[in-house]
Amino acid sequence: MQQDKGLPEISVITDKSALKYINEAQVLIDIAEYEKSLSLLKLISKQYKGDSKEVKARILGGLARNYLNIGLFKEAVKTWSKAVELCKGLENGEYLSAIFYNNIASAFLKLGESEKAIIYYKKSLSIYPFSSTYRGLSKLAIDTESDFDLSKSYLEAGAEFIRDNRNLNGYADALDSSYLFKFDQATILKGFAYHYFKMGDVETSIDKYQQALDISKRLKRISLSVEILKEMGYVYRTQGDLKNSNKYFAEYIHLNDSLSMAKMKSLSIPLRNFIVEENNSKEIDVDSNYSFVFGVSALVGTSFVLLFIVRHNSRQKKKIEISRKEKERLKQSLNESFDEVIDLARNNDPAFLGKFKQVYPSLYGKLSATEINLTDSEIALCAMIWLKFSTKEIAQFTFVQHKTVQIKKYRLRKKLSLPKGTDLYKWMASL
Repeated sequence: MQQDKGLPEISVITDKSALKYINEAQVLIDIAEYEKSLSLLKLISKQYKGDSKEVKARILGGLARNYLNIGLFKEAVKTWSKAVELCKGLENGEYLSAIFYNNIASAFLKLGESEKAIIYYKKSLSIYPFSSTYRGLSKLAIDTESDFDLSKSYLEAGAEFIRDNRNLNGYADALDSSYLFKFDQATILKGFAYHYFKMGDVETSIDKYQQALDISKRLKRISLSVEILKEMGYVYRTQGDLKNSNKYFAEYIHLNDSLSMAKMKSLSIPLRNFIVEENNSKEIDVDSNYSFVFGVSALVGTSFVLLFIVRHNSRQKKKIEISRKEKERLKQSLNESFDEVIDLARNNDPAFLGKFKQVYPSLYGKLSATEINLTDSEIALCAMIWLKFSTKEIAQFTFVQHKTVQIKKYRLRKKLSLPKGTDLYKWMASL
């Protein structure tokens, strides 16, 4: 069997070997190698011929973690829910379910559904205590109820769990107990940092954030580092410390750009053809029948274009029609990305340009590839114009005067060498 480019030769013969490679796929997620992780999970799914529900549940869990990290939040919830069903009756099924419930809560947080997030965090906590569960419940206690006592109690319980777990050799079976212990530390420290910031103790908050950042960088947990850098930049901004705010936001943008590229690459590979399904307790090898390969491509205009390529079966040579439900699901995912771009622009979020690059790679490529060498701020202005924000709106979102935006537009026209009288909005739409 031909292996995916960039991956080692693997041979999934036993449940043990399958679990070994699934763990490797999870490690790839930790370092933001989503494309490689998804490809490895595809290979495992194709080669595994056993009937272990644990193996199938862990494959689904790996897929769902990738979906969460690349922005397919609803797909992540659905996939983890399937994994939970497979865990019923397993020897360690409750522990796995606790992991999946915790992750489902994280996905609901991304979707802005706090009540559902609380429900699933508590489901997880009732089975097994994870550091991320304590942090999630702490943040929600502040954000939904302004209950700082409850927030602190969750964090202190989390810190105690970490200490006890290490003292009792709770990490003994892990491949790298020190790694897991440090990651748990960073997770709780980040929770404390947010707690103290909301309490108004900025000095303690920054100290906790810095400790968490140092650990996450040493562990090469890119996603966690990105979150911390963004929050630190915001904390400094609220204090009027623009020097440090710009410093952390700049590092955040640089790291987030690399993360966005990893997400975009992973969305371009065939995800549908290795989702594990249950059918009469047998693994369905999707590739032995049909492969659905989809790529998401954002083109200049007011709508997204969905491109589905259907590969012929080697025997029947018959095309398979992608269901209307599948089309609607993908369309919805794209619409959610568009809404996120709009929200980031309106909030003057430093992540706006990085997200715009991810959702509209074709347009960004045209703007950045010109010989004019547009700056990031000029490309951001172009992006807002392309999104049809008025001068008044751009001024409001970027906290500048109306006249300042008009001057920026005038300078942009000159830099682009546009003829006098050219409508900048129509010109941008024509790219």
